[in-house]
Amino acid sequence: MSKLNFLQAVLLFLLVLAIGVGSGYLIIYYLIPSSQISELLVRIMILLVVGIMVGLVIRFALAARLVFLKILYGILGSLLSIAILDYFFPGTYSLIDKEVLFHNPTVSEYAQMGSLLALTLFTGLGGRKKKAPTVKPPRKPPITLADRYHVMVAPITNTFDKWQTSLSSIHLNPIKKSSPVVKKRSPQPKSSQARITTAQPIVKVKAKKETVSVKKKPPVRKVHKKDENVKLVGTEDHRCPYCLEEVHKNDPRGIVICPDCGTWHHRDCWEITGSCQIAHKHEL
Repeated sequence: MSKLNFLQAVLLFLLVLAIGVGSGYLIIYYLIPSSQISELLVRIMILLVVGIMVGLVIRFALAARLVFLKILYGILGSLLSIAILDYFFPGTYSLIDKEVLFHNPTVSEYAQMGSLLALTLFTGLGGRKKKAPTVKPPRKPPITLADRYHVMVAPITNTFDKWQTSLSSIHLNPIKKSSPVVKKRSPQPKSSQARITTAQPIVKVKAKKETVSVKKKPPVRKVHKKDENVKLVGTEDHRCPYCLEEVHKNDPRGIVICPDCGTWHHRDCWEITGSCQIAHKHEL
């Protein structure tokens, strides 16, 4: 029993006492009538049987950790068992006398009590303890070279994918001269820093009329009509490469013609950058 309350402790002590007294009584009952066995041998057998039986009871009835309770029950149970047997069945080696209950013990009485207690405690507390089953630790996997030398590898980042994603996010809107609807770009504010610019001559040029030669249709031979030549006359459209608006001959915004390529610009658009918006092959 690992835990005992008061009632269980009392009942267990009565059990120890009953087994001790009962085992001693059986020796007295079966061996005293025979005159061949001496009284000393009977007394030794009583002490042996009482000590062993009380020790076995406290050993198996009480838990191993209740050592103090085992010692207490062993001492009280064995001594009270012998005292009860000597009171009811007196003899030459009895520890209790009915006429004088309390007297100075003799050497033989000390020897009897000492041997009884030693045998009881040895039986109740001695013996080999059961070994707890040993649990084998799980086998560890063999250590490899990869486990001994931990190599930290930095993750490889693909810079090409980054550039590709960044370039894909940029939408290039090519300039189409043939598109009729073009958004006007707000003029950029002029910087406060002084800038040296070369004045370009502002020349107003009249639109040149170009003649376009057209293949003649095969003449239709008629008797009453003469052959006539057909001529088509057209005009050239000019668009400012900065704002992509059409530059008219008498444009109120003013006209600036690039001296290198002859492209027409609005005057206010030319003054924003001070140069032609068409890429030229300039020498560095």
